[in-house]
Amino acid sequence: MTLNQINYLNIFLMLVSCAFAYYMPYELFLFSYAVLGPLHYLTEISWLHDRNYFTTGKYDYLFLMVPAVPVTLGLDYQFMPGVYSNTILVWLAFASALGMVILKRTVQKVMLGVALLFCGLVLAGFPSFGVLVSLMLPTIVHVYIFTGLFILYGALKSESASGYLSFAVFLFCGLIFFVITPPAHGYVLGSYVENAIAPFKPVQAELVRMFGLEGSWDVLVAVMRFIAFAYTYHYLNWFSKTKVIGWHEISRRRLLVIVGGWIFAVMLYAFNYTVGLIALLLLSLLHVLLEFPLNHVSIVGIGSELKKRFSSQS
Repeated sequence: MTLNQINYLNIFLMLVSCAFAYYMPYELFLFSYAVLGPLHYLTEISWLHDRNYFTTGKYDYLFLMVPAVPVTLGLDYQFMPGVYSNTILVWLAFASALGMVILKRTVQKVMLGVALLFCGLVLAGFPSFGVLVSLMLPTIVHVYIFTGLFILYGALKSESASGYLSFAVFLFCGLIFFVITPPAHGYVLGSYVENAIAPFKPVQAELVRMFGLEGSWDVLVAVMRFIAFAYTYHYLNWFSKTKVIGWHEISRRRLLVIVGGWIFAVMLYAFNYTVGLIALLLLSLLHVLLEFPLNHVSIVGIGSELKKRFSSQS
């Protein structure tokens, strides 16, 4: 497939994800999280490993892995806003990942890490900062904001009209759920869906609070539509760009391990959704933390591309 074809495919996937999110947001989210999610975690970690996690040091990624276990134990399976220590750990991993991308000397990275740790200790005293870092960064920021940045960075690098169009459609799909809000009084959740979605309600409730909305059923469904779209397309975007990303270029042995792990994960979710969620929570958080350097690469790359354009115009 050409780059334009991949961009148009992604526009199609955005619209399909948007349509299903309107029709059955809770069910779509649970399906995507349980079926597409584990395969995304495994393939992305494999891909990141082969590229040294986009860090300048050979073992920088180990520092990103360290917070995964204590943060997972502290968050518990309900994704509740982390305690003070969890906020610091996630913040330190995200902020120090910038040094892993732009700095080469270990001493410089340590000095930046200490400075950022001090900033985190100060900021963690504000409840909104804790919620943003420990709850929203590993969830909505990861699947929607960073996905949007990847799309924008790709469009800027290729200077492709289809790339810019895909970014515009992505933003449109994210906003449309709060513009067109059909009544949801006829939408009733079954007991299985109601129980399975319970651990994710803090994310939904926080978005309602952040947007200054009322907690009516129509509003909750509208917010869930956005969440379902963000997660579903986040996964589909990864798999649709397989040829561009090249995550499938691995040994047969590793492929079998990934496929076997994915099947086992889906079986856990099928057995009991909460059991699957608890068992896969560490892997889910780990792939978020290990992606932080790549997130910074995209942010820095966007800045560089925009700087080129402004420089050429002056």
